[in-house]
Amino acid sequence: MIKNISDNVSINVKDKVTISLSLKSSKVRIHEKTNNNGVVRKMKIYIELSKEESEGYKSFMKMVKPDQINEQDFIKMIFLKGVEAINIQLTEEAKKYMESHPEMFNVSGGPETNPNIEVL
Repeated sequence: MIKNISDNVSINVKDKVTISLSLKSSKVRIHEKTNNNGVVRKMKIYIELSKEESEGYKSFMKMVKPDQINEQDFIKMIFLKGVEAINIQLTEEAKKYMESHPEMFNVSGGPETNPNIEVL
């Protein structure tokens, strides 16, 4: 389970402005384009924000987006950094779980020698 992730995101920039975004009311749509083999080749993510969320987003962009990066590239970077951070957190949680339950994981023999792990 992911810890420390909530529906409310608050960012304090330079101790001057606090930007608060609530994700509870946001509507998200995902559109995927696939090739003939069913492999995703392109994805678009749409996020509908309320008026307050939109204002928070615009304030955030004005304060932290570097001038030399366009808005689309900056948002893509933020999204991918978020995915990377969640992936790191999940990896750390899995490692802690494996360390706290060594009887379930046979490091030397692999999963095929452990009856608690099903090999597909």
